[in-house]
Amino acid sequence: MVSKIELLIKEFVLGFGFLGGLFLKFNIDPEGAVIAAFTAVPGFSSLTQWSLLITIAGTGSSILGAWVLGGGLGLIAVGLAFVGGLLLPLPIGIFFLMGGVLLAPFAVRLNE
Repeated sequence: MVSKIELLIKEFVLGFGFLGGLFLKFNIDPEGAVIAAFTAVPGFSSLTQWSLLITIAGTGSSILGAWVLGGGLGLIAVGLAFVGGLLLPLPIGIFFLMGGVLLAPFAVRLNE
């Protein structure tokens, strides 16, 4: 079974935070790409009307999940990883990412 610390680090800090920062830096929208692929299939053309709602719901659930697992410090850890993804070619981006990963276990322990 995956511990809360591993879940916060893998799902939210690395997945939502760091990868989200990288995607923003390189102007990539993975949710948009998936929605565009589905709209090419007959019968799914109305999905484009729901794309903004799907994006907001996904982001909101990720923020809520980070809050439930790590509280305010968990959100700060995700934020640090996000900034690290934005600054990755620079060495300081690695330090922001490491800060988020190292802060996550403390956030879970303080939130229990």
